[in-house]
Amino acid sequence: MIRFLAYLLIAASGAFAVCAEVGEEETPLAKPVNHRPFWIRADYLQWWAQGAKTPPLVTTSPAGTPRTSAGVLGAPGTSTLFGDQRLGDGGRSGWRIQMGYRLDACGCGGLEASYFRLADKSDGFAATGASTPILAVPFFGALSGLAASNPISLPGTLFGRIDIEFDSEIQGAEFLITEDIHASPGVRLELLSGYRHFGLDETLGIVERSTVLSDPLGMVPTGTVFEIVDRFEVDNEFHGGQVGLRGSVAGDVWSLSVLGKIALGVNHQVVTINGRQRVDVAGAFRVDSPFGTLTQGSNIGRHSQHKFAVIPELSIDLACRLTDNVRLSAGYTLIYFTRTVRPGDQIDLLIDPTQTVAQPSFSFEGSGLLVQGLHASLIVNY
Repeated sequence: MIRFLAYLLIAASGAFAVCAEVGEEETPLAKPVNHRPFWIRADYLQWWAQGAKTPPLVTTSPAGTPRTSAGVLGAPGTSTLFGDQRLGDGGRSGWRIQMGYRLDACGCGGLEASYFRLADKSDGFAATGASTPILAVPFFGALSGLAASNPISLPGTLFGRIDIEFDSEIQGAEFLITEDIHASPGVRLELLSGYRHFGLDETLGIVERSTVLSDPLGMVPTGTVFEIVDRFEVDNEFHGGQVGLRGSVAGDVWSLSVLGKIALGVNHQVVTINGRQRVDVAGAFRVDSPFGTLTQGSNIGRHSQHKFAVIPELSIDLACRLTDNVRLSAGYTLIYFTRTVRPGDQIDLLIDPTQTVAQPSFSFEGSGLLVQGLHASLIVNY
């Protein structure tokens, strides 16, 4: 879906690219602002986005640990190989396109629109019994309340591997109406109002694959292959109105602007949980089941709700005029998106594989998203 609605981060230098023409005149505002009423701005973004927290997802134990305590949280020697951390933390490059139009010769208002997208962020983990002889997915028994694990690889019993993949996508758009509430030579203060969209989509997938080497009880034939998949997808779609102020000071060459705004609206949250298990019994027959290790009938499905959310933003921008209609700028932006859902928050480690009790449960666990970083921009007005 094309999300062309508007979002303006640090539009001050864009506004000055239109309103603060300083070519032959002595003051930035002396020239009629509709001399070049259109402006367009291209930004390179280097932003940092807060990662998604997860519980412990993969554990290991020292060689010789018995099956009953292998990979069990709290058992002697158990350590976490992956999880209990933030996934997708760190920097992301991206781009943003902004454009605007000054409505009249007196410079008292305008329209602005923008769209941005950050590069998708991926994180992951892979391990096999060849490098880590004991691998397991930890959980807690819903009936007993005791720590347990689903073994993936155990010397002499199972040989397996686990693959985990995390993907995150962030984008947003905006449409703004600007109104000058103060304008004097070199100084401008604008009131901003309009519409904002912000999207955060993330996926966490876990794939376990184990081959039976031997079964001490003699119930599972040697060579039987177990493949288990757990998948957690979240979709955050914010739509709302926003207001803000932008103040700027301009000289003949340099201009500085500060932007503060806040958006109030609704975040449409969707969480989709899927799982499957395939048992290939020594090549003789295959059994498929619609659940995994962390995904059972009690939490599998598509869950959605609408929650009130707030997105405040603060930004500062410094621009340099190269010609009458070309500027370069650089700056910093901070955005906080309240009440988002992240995939790791939806994982419940309290599990009853028999489904005698409805565990794991689902309850729309949420957290916020902090995004901040730097940008470099080219602004052209015409």
